[in-house]
Amino acid sequence: ADVQAPQPPSAAAAAGGKPSSQLKQQQQQRSSGKSDPRAAAAAGGKSGGHHGHHKGGSSVSKHKDPPIILVPSGITSLFNIFNAKEFFEEGKFVTSTEAAAAANNVKPTQPLEFQRSALRNGPRFPKYQITDKVPRAGSPDWKRVVAVVVQGKPWQFKDFPYKGAAKGDLMETFTHLFGAYFHYADEPVPDAVNGWKVMKLPLRRTARHLDNTVMLDFYQKLDAFLQARKCDLDF
Repeated sequence: ADVQAPQPPSAAAAAGGKPSSQLKQQQQQRSSGKSDPRAAAAAGGKSGGHHGHHKGGSSVSKHKDPPIILVPSGITSLFNIFNAKEFFEEGKFVTSTEAAAAANNVKPTQPLEFQRSALRNGPRFPKYQITDKVPRAGSPDWKRVVAVVVQGKPWQFKDFPYKGAAKGDLMETFTHLFGAYFHYADEPVPDAVNGWKVMKLPLRRTARHLDNTVMLDFYQKLDAFLQARKCDLDF
């Protein structure tokens, strides 16, 4: 008798007895690039999506623009645009006269930016800006001004937007802004400054190794001030 060649198994048998309608459905899923969720479960529940994670120490609710420290514009001020950055960034005090001479008495045209590391552990450090240009009236930059270095004269605040500032009444000004008055330790604090709600920070004329401590005192009090105000800047 003729021996018949064995017939290939049916597609259903090769698939473990699955009906042809189910096979067609799987073939359509493969051809369209879609995966069978049961296959994903068999592979340990992993899906094709990528779930990243956010890095950085600040909340997404933090304001993205850097806080501003306003410094006096006077060339004879203990702090001005020439020497402020080195102090607030590194805790090093150089007289404004020396710093101006090193810069050929040319003022920067833009705010100076630095990363604050004082009292910050990282891995990221907040950015700050220093400027001696008072924002114009109604400018959104006022929302970023967190501190002002006080020169000691009421006219410094004549263009500030707070009630009474133009007339020398600074009660509301120092409710909104942290005020800091730097002075040499052997000089008295002016009576006007003693009447303002500002921090007095004495500097030694020669003991430069103490400058960093003064800088840290400034930031410690600034942080407490901004936290009490629930500031939404990244400071």
